[in-house]
Amino acid sequence: MSAIFSRIARRAGSVLCGVALAFAAQAQQQQQQPVRSYTIGVEDADQRPLFYVDGKGQYSGYIRDLLDAFARAQGVRFTYVPLPIKRLYQSFLKDQTLDFKFPDNPLWRPAERAGLPLSYSAALHELTAGLLVLREHQGAPLETVQRLGTLRGFTPWLYQRQIDAGAMNVFENTSMDKLVGQLRLHRLDALYLNVDLALPLVERLGLAGEVVYDPGLPHAPLLFQVSTLKHPELLKALDAFLRNEILLQAALRQRHQLLTTRVH
Repeated sequence: MSAIFSRIARRAGSVLCGVALAFAAQAQQQQQQPVRSYTIGVEDADQRPLFYVDGKGQYSGYIRDLLDAFARAQGVRFTYVPLPIKRLYQSFLKDQTLDFKFPDNPLWRPAERAGLPLSYSAALHELTAGLLVLREHQGAPLETVQRLGTLRGFTPWLYQRQIDAGAMNVFENTSMDKLVGQLRLHRLDALYLNVDLALPLVERLGLAGEVVYDPGLPHAPLLFQVSTLKHPELLKALDAFLRNEILLQAALRQRHQLLTTRVH
């Protein structure tokens, strides 16, 4: 009888040992498998605290931390590729050398994206697109805005009818600071910017009483989304992550001192 129990114990031990070895082999295999890496084309622009490129060329800010948290949850790695806005569109839409683009929005440059099988995530952040003017011009009609300044590569789609009609000319610059300076020198009539990000800059420059947002001129919500031509399934996972990680997003906004409500 004891011999029977001994054989059963040995067999059970062998099975358990085999299971343990199988789990160990599976764990080792998972560790040896390379982490899937994806490229995200991002704007080489300073829109802090939302996003910016630091002195070492590293993409930083709220968006970086949020996307990195999602990547960790998915077990993948994101490589951020900062590019000037026009080259970013070229690399993403035409050359198609990037897996994802941020920020993106289906309203931007519709002719360039027409016919492409693009997928978009839910908004990672919502702002207001609108006009900044000198205080003495606040409340003036849109017809007085003939010289519109904006960041290079931005699409002032809210005023496309006036631009197409020749009633409004667009002047681009790579620096928000320089645009504000041109507005103060009366070289521009208004600035088309992300108002929620531009107003803190105006305050830091000590110009809060001089350069103001004009809510009486056309403005609209501006959704910052992630887009892809190649990996729509990962954007679905990102949408679920954004729905489920509300507290994480709130904590990251607090860390980066990011406005939680947009200007109206």
